[in-house]
Amino acid sequence: MAEANTEKVKEKAAEVKDTVKEKSDKAEMKVKESVKKAEKGAVGQHIPTSLDNLTFKDIIKCTLFLNAIMTIGLYVIVSATRVNIDSKWREIFLTAAKYMILIFGVGGIVVDAIFFYGHLFSLFKVFLGLKAIKLLGVLIFSFSQKLGAWYIIAMSFVYLCSCVFIDICFVYYLAIFQERLESGDYDENGMPKKKQEGEEQV
Repeated sequence: MAEANTEKVKEKAAEVKDTVKEKSDKAEMKVKESVKKAEKGAVGQHIPTSLDNLTFKDIIKCTLFLNAIMTIGLYVIVSATRVNIDSKWREIFLTAAKYMILIFGVGGIVVDAIFFYGHLFSLFKVFLGLKAIKLLGVLIFSFSQKLGAWYIIAMSFVYLCSCVFIDICFVYYLAIFQERLESGDYDENGMPKKKQEGEEQV
């Protein structure tokens, strides 16, 4: 009797395994078909799938988008820490950091986009000033937040450093992009101009 029950359990388990495998295979096929359709669609045509087709301007766009996402996440974290604050001074510093990141960070996302797409390189010093104030807000927050478990501190430190690093990369890329556009040796995408036909090869 026990052996018969064991066999039934094994058969049932095998059926379940086969069913799960069949459904997972079908799901995988649907995902692959959806990816192929998306790749050939209007959106897919604008998503780079090869580094060969990636321009310097595309790299700046990616950095701009990543910087925006990181900054929004930073603002959410800063806002979340302003709960049950046991120190009046800590509350003041965190409030200051919150509004600095809100105005010059989250608001700075719009400024970044306008500065980049509008080629407002004559206002580069103003742009750097806004970034410096945002960085100051990050520093104030990093020293004002309430310390918790070591792994929370470590993850917070890594995230804050990542935000600063992405910001620095964006400024660095913009400075290079400005030089390239002004040099005349690069096209509007910041890539070296191709030699004209008939031009002597060096």
